[in-house]
Amino acid sequence: MADPAAGSEALPGTAALKQWQDFYAFLVEDATKWAGLKALVRAVPEMLPDALLILDAAGTIVLVNSQLELMFGYHRSELIGRTPEMLLPPELREQHVGLRRGYTNAPRPRSMTMATNMIFRVQRKNGAAFHVHVMLGPVPTPDGICVIAVIRRADEPGRDGELATQHC
Repeated sequence: MADPAAGSEALPGTAALKQWQDFYAFLVEDATKWAGLKALVRAVPEMLPDALLILDAAGTIVLVNSQLELMFGYHRSELIGRTPEMLLPPELREQHVGLRRGYTNAPRPRSMTMATNMIFRVQRKNGAAFHVHVMLGPVPTPDGICVIAVIRRADEPGRDGELATQHC
């Protein structure tokens, strides 16, 4: 015969149900945290004073900020999915493809300090050329090396007064 005092114990499966409730609460809390983090990640590039361009491992533009749109005269929808060579004068595009691929094969950070000694000629959507400094940062991902490029307008020549001969 069953002991009536045993009825005060938890029902079978209650511990498992409690674990699932705790797990669900964790997921909901975690999803809320992730939503906040995603919003923060989306906002940071727009807060930067410099133009930002992110390339995926294949060399395709996956993210730009509003400063890049203003600097080059393109809407981001015209840039996403394209290569960065569209931002260069036509005579530099083919050379840049090789340099970009070489960089991806042997990535190294290029700080803004290093970049201020090099000036690159680029081109707006309307065809107007101007000069910029470009900082590069490789980011290893499961899909390969992505590249973050921070671009700053260069209104004056570099230290030696010459334009950079390498474009990557």
